[in-house]
Amino acid sequence: MQNAQASYNSRKQQQATIEADPQPQHSSELVAIRNLFQDRLLYGNCPPFQRGFVWPDKFKRALIDSILRGFPIHPLLAHKAVNVNGEEQYWIIDGHQRLSTIYDFMQGKFATPTITQARRDESSTLKPIEPGKRFNELSERSKNIFRSYKLMISIIEDADRETMGLIFRGVQHQLPLTMAEKLASYRSRAMDYANDLKEHMIWNAFYEGRDTRKESLQGSLGLLLVEMSQGYAMLQSTHLHRFASGAKDDLITPELYKKVEARLEVVMHLFAETTFTHRAEILPMYQAAMFLHEHGYGMRPSDKGALTSWFGQVLYEKNREGRVGFASPFSKMTESVTHQREFWEIYLPRIIKICKEHTQDTAA
Repeated sequence: MQNAQASYNSRKQQQATIEADPQPQHSSELVAIRNLFQDRLLYGNCPPFQRGFVWPDKFKRALIDSILRGFPIHPLLAHKAVNVNGEEQYWIIDGHQRLSTIYDFMQGKFATPTITQARRDESSTLKPIEPGKRFNELSERSKNIFRSYKLMISIIEDADRETMGLIFRGVQHQLPLTMAEKLASYRSRAMDYANDLKEHMIWNAFYEGRDTRKESLQGSLGLLLVEMSQGYAMLQSTHLHRFASGAKDDLITPELYKKVEARLEVVMHLFAETTFTHRAEILPMYQAAMFLHEHGYGMRPSDKGALTSWFGQVLYEKNREGRVGFASPFSKMTESVTHQREFWEIYLPRIIKICKEHTQDTAA
């Protein structure tokens, strides 16, 4: 008990000192990969609180491809200390996954991405550097580029185990990029139109979900893809990344954009006073407008709000079926064309009937 109280008092005193003193300026070093690899006993040290090796293969391949292209990667964060033998050592607080990936690649444990893997992993339009090769299979030029690549290491000189743990937790608490935020990094005709479309009134009048991480941008990009695909489209990460990267820019036209705008006007008319909190929920509303048009529906003033009650009932039914975490009950539809077709096999006849009955009631 006395030891615990002493430890507590020590931490409080340390905290008071930190609050009173200005933040120290830490140093940085640029270290070539050849030195990181040759001096693994110097650089490859991890505090016990570090996570195990958890990166999936696609993350590892992406890092190696970035290095071979000379793209910048996030700096490592390390504490430099002297061991009992008087030797300097770097303890990696943040960057264990990056460093381990580099070591594993140079030891031949995995290869650069193949063309197929690159498309599946990121759907980038860039071909991978020397696809499908392990380090010893690379050309001498690529080997030299890789070995010469310099990583920035931010050095924290004075840090005990408790402080290192605090820094580690702070780094891990930073939010990773959402898919929408990654999509926003692309420059393409599809993204130009999606950026315009996210300003449409539907995202202000109907959408009540959060939009702090570019959710409406992702939703707008999905609508362009649905329109271009004539109603059914996969809206998973791989497909949206490929679309956002410009892979289908030759099919993105001003006419397509105008179609989406006009379709959204029909959505706002048929689903008047509807609100939704997840971007996936705009998909069935948008598809309803498309499929009704294919069955000869033309927007009539008297049909305002004709499908509002229907949508609310379906949302209620889907919620009762069960949802995972904060996902919308319509999330499965964005992941599978099969789910979309199954949904409309059931509900398309119903909404056609609702619109017909609504027209008859207003005419009477």
